[in-house]
Amino acid sequence: RSPPVNTDLLGLAFAAGMVAAFNPCGFAMLPAYLTLVIQREGGGQLAAVGRALAATAAMALGFLAVFGTFGLLTVSLASTVQRYLPYVTLTVGLVLAALGIWLLIGRDLPGVRPLQQLTQRHSTSWAPTARLGSMFGYGVGYAIASLSCTIGPFLAVTGSALRSGSALDGVLAYAAYAAGIALVVAVLAVAVALASSAA
Repeated sequence: RSPPVNTDLLGLAFAAGMVAAFNPCGFAMLPAYLTLVIQREGGGQLAAVGRALAATAAMALGFLAVFGTFGLLTVSLASTVQRYLPYVTLTVGLVLAALGIWLLIGRDLPGVRPLQQLTQRHSTSWAPTARLGSMFGYGVGYAIASLSCTIGPFLAVTGSALRSGSALDGVLAYAAYAAGIALVVAVLAVAVALASSAA
């Protein structure tokens, strides 16, 4: 007989997923995503809601693909990763602060200009669209941008689920985390789709 599912842990995973949608590392991508949702108008409100939900599902799958891959790669090293994560976060913060000071005093980052010229030349081919494949890619980008801010709570929740129960508990915690992200993004996308460009 299998042990009962830890509903408190699932609730915590769901809440962590909801908060992850507003993480400071990737938050700038959320309004841009919502703008993409309302780009294609026409077909009435029902069609707009359908597009918003389909785009949210594709974007959430992209987000989850990154976190799922990272979680699978680190599941055996979760305790070690969690132990050193504060030091990694502090190091990344110091590097970003140093780069910010470097830019404030008027210096350029080496190697950035060619990258800017490359992106300007290919800006139309790489620009995200409202197509579902593009929304999946947008979710992948959103997840990569969010990883440094949200991986700590993600590993804490999924690691606790795996340590305290079976592999099924880990999968359920992951699904609850995903549901939290998808719910927040879906509510915002549907609200924006209904309000159209006024949002």
